[in-house]
Amino acid sequence: MTECRTVAPERTVHHAHEALLEDGTSVSQLGYEYSGAMLDQLREQVPFPARLKTAVLRRQVDFLAGRLCAQRALRTAGFEGDVEIATGEHGAPVWPANFLGSISHCDGFAIASVACAQRIAALGIDVERQMSVEVASDVRRQLATDQELALGRHGSMSPEAWLTVLFSGKESLYKALYPGVGRYFDFLDVTAVHLDADAGTFMLELLTALSPDHPQGSTYPIRFHWNADRVFTRCVVPGYARPNAQRFKPRTDGSH
Repeated sequence: MTECRTVAPERTVHHAHEALLEDGTSVSQLGYEYSGAMLDQLREQVPFPARLKTAVLRRQVDFLAGRLCAQRALRTAGFEGDVEIATGEHGAPVWPANFLGSISHCDGFAIASVACAQRIAALGIDVERQMSVEVASDVRRQLATDQELALGRHGSMSPEAWLTVLFSGKESLYKALYPGVGRYFDFLDVTAVHLDADAGTFMLELLTALSPDHPQGSTYPIRFHWNADRVFTRCVVPGYARPNAQRFKPRTDGSH
């Protein structure tokens, strides 16, 4: 079985193609265009699944770009075997034994993060473009409570910026927890209870129990940063010893 690699970490992934971060996660990102030439280039590096042959070009490029990032992140994390990543139920990636990960893409940008399962209990990432004023107005009641909206105002964030961050953060939490809990949960099953806009962090709390390891009241730190009009969020749940898991507290080491 492939063992996890220990590498001197970089502090930021903002300007790096691949990096191993201080919390033990590896990250790979890729910008791309939607063209036949790009599709051909990606197909040279990533197995092309038969089920995508009838998909539109955009879907094909997004999928392969995400998988390429995942392959590279696995290599950075220390995986040395066959890096073809299968697709499981509901289209989710199937990670090699001993590893877990998350993939996201948005309008010509893909990002993937991978970690060793012995060190990290759950991992989710997401990237989104900032919502327009109109979209933010349309979705706010499905996404956030009045108390959550007030957090953004107190943090001096515009409603559309805060709702984009909140949406992305809840997506990251869902991606992190779903593989372990195996059940759907809604945006309003989770609430933001703290925001530090300057530090790029906020806390999400479960309003409903998902599993013995994730009871009602469990809290999860979300980190976010902006790059132009895109926001990136990630949720990293540190490893824990079953069956005594209780609450997950935020990190205090300042890593990003």
